Amino acid sequence: MITIGFIGAPGTGKSTLAYGLVYGLKKNGYEVELVPELIKQRVMNGLSNDDPDVNVLNGIQQKNLELQYRRLPLDFLVCETTLINPLMYGEYYRAQQYQIDYLKVLVMELQYDVIYRVVFRPNHVYHTFGRCESEKQAKEIDALAKVYLSKYHKNHVYEITSDAPLETMIAEVVKFRRLL
Repeated sequence: MITIGFIGAPGTGKSTLAYGLVYGLKKNGYEVELVPELIKQRVMNGLSNDDPDVNVLNGIQQKNLELQYRRLPLDFLVCETTLINPLMYGEYYRAQQYQIDYLKVLVMELQYDVIYRVVFRPNHVYHTFGRCESEKQAKEIDALAKVYLSKYHKNHVYEITSDAPLETMIAEVVKFRRLL
């Protein structure tokens, strides 16, 4: 199974691309599932992700959900987010050092074969619907994504924008699968 993760600031298009990739792979006959981003559902229900305890809990629950999906006999597993995201938010919202250290352990326990780092496209219009962060905060979080990717996942990272051609993404991951 090839495990694909998306990372990036809020509002960059991670979910849109993840769902598009799942659709495209299924359309091409592959067995594929999507692991949803749990924190997004919580934020849309009114919970703030600026609480470090929420980020630690989210990291634990995201990891457990992902582990359940990783047991399935699939060609591809697409993760709407990676475990690096709770770490980024924990760091951004000034979690205690023991919380950051725990989130780092979670990040190291699960690896991804391919990661798409989704960045803001030029002339991007930022929408706050379903998000806690302002555009300025989102860009600061995006800078953390780049730092953490360089620390924890150096191979097979593609930087894309939300208007990346879906066909190119499908071709990349299918080619990667054939190489294994």
